[in-house]
This record gives sequence, structure tokens and C-alpha cells, in this order.
Amino acid sequence: MKFSILFTTIFSLATTQLVTLHPSKAADDNFDVPCIPFQETKYENGRTYIVEESCKFSKEISAECESINPNSIYAQCNIFNLKINSLETRVDDNNLDYTSVLFKYSESNSCLDGSNDFTFLSKCDTFASYLQFIRNNKTNHCHAFVNSALLGVQPIAQSKRNSPNRKISKVEIPGYEGRIIFIPSDGSSFEGQVNFKFLKTSDSSKTFIRPGQAISALSVMKLVSPETMTTPANLKPNPAKIRVTRGKGGRGDYLDYSLGRSQEDALNAVLASCA
Repeated sequence: MKFSILFTTIFSLATTQLVTLHPSKAADDNFDVPCIPFQETKYENGRTYIVEESCKFSKEISAECESINPNSIYAQCNIFNLKINSLETRVDDNNLDYTSVLFKYSESNSCLDGSNDFTFLSKCDTFASYLQFIRNNKTNHCHAFVNSALLGVQPIAQSKRNSPNRKISKVEIPGYEGRIIFIPSDGSSFEGQVNFKFLKTSDSSKTFIRPGQAISALSVMKLVSPETMTTPANLKPNPAKIRVTRGKGGRGDYLDYSLGRSQEDALNAVLASCA
């Protein structure tokens, strides 16, 4: 009976719900994700103690995002149906081809109680961030899309650190002669397309839609100095890590995506022809 109850709890956390969401303006790091209160407790000396106040986040996603062609560059908004670490050919809403690779960063803990202890049921993601590099095969213009999601159960303070509203200020890739850098873009290369609404741009006057209450929009980033930074010489040796910087100044932090050899090769295949 106990196992049945545990299985039901895990299954309910993994269920995807379709929701209708409304446009918001590009803004700050404010935390506006509905938190389902969850208390981690322990029993000691005949008494039950609250160890930590946590939040549980549902896997809600908009019907508009769920229905996007899985081969679209915008399909990244549906984090529950992604191809990770492989070189892909994708399309935009105008049916233009892109070479693409998508990577994942994640933080995890126990599936049931929000602690960091290993359980026989293994680990569950509590936070995930996704980073896609795309190259337009006609123009060779390169961009990066970054989004993230709060999942399962985690402490309130940690949830706020990983707020879906956090601004992505920079993406950096090590190079032999200099860093390959992406910075926020106004998204003009994609404006007018139906799914542009899922892009969070550098223009704070433009509205965007988060595909889920706990899932961020896609922050669109542009490549700085492609003529000098993505030359074959600068792509050697292959990068072992990609750094995504969030926020500004003292409030800023970063996420490090570690890459294996096949992932490095896929990334370089996208970057090598950037113009």
C-alpha cells in the first residue's frame, strides 16, 4: 500500500496540464510563480519538526506551445518534448532551415520530499535550463535561445534564485583566441513570425508569453563579432563548458553547461559557419 501511494505521488507531479497564458512585458527578476506550499518534516524524540519550507511546482504548459511543430526552432518552449545534445535541422515559421543543437543544465533532488538525499527512486529535476544554438542556413546568422523551468519540489529560496523571470545577460563559450559571446537581441530576425510571442527580447516594450506558469519564455541572444570569434582557429581546442550569466552586478550569477566530445562537435558544427 505504501508503495502505491508513493507511485501515485510521483505520477501526479509528472502530469502535464494545458493552460492558457497571457502576454507579459519583459521585466525584472520578480518571482511571480504560484507556489504550492510543501513542508519537509522529520520525526525526532516523539515530535515532528518542520525542516524546511518548500514549494511544489506543477508542469503546466500552454496549448499553443504544445501544438508547435517539434522540428521548429520555437519547440524549445515545450521542455517536455525535446531532443538534447544532437545536431538537428529545424525550421522557423517561414519554413527557413536552421542547423541547431540544444543543451540542458539541471539541478535535482529527491523525487518525494525536496531533500538532496539519494533515494532508491533516483533523482528528479527541480530546475532545468535549456540552451539552443541556431544558425540560419541561408544567411548564416547565429542566435541562441535560453529558457528554464521550475519543477517538482524545492526550497523557497532556491526557487526564487531560479525564477523564470531572471534576465539572461550573456552566453559565453571558451575559444582559443577569445571568448565567443552572445548578448541579448531585439529579436528583429524573427519578428512577424507567429511564434515570436514566445521570445523574450532586449526590447522591454515588447510583450511575450511564458509557455507555463513555471516555465520561462525564450530569451533570444545574438552573436557578437562572428567574423573573428567563430573562425576555425578560435574553435580549437573544443570548448568544455558554456556559461550562461543571469542578472546584473551583485545580483547576478551563472549556470555552467558541461559538454562531452560529441556535444562539442555538434556545437562547433553550428558555430563554424556563423557570419
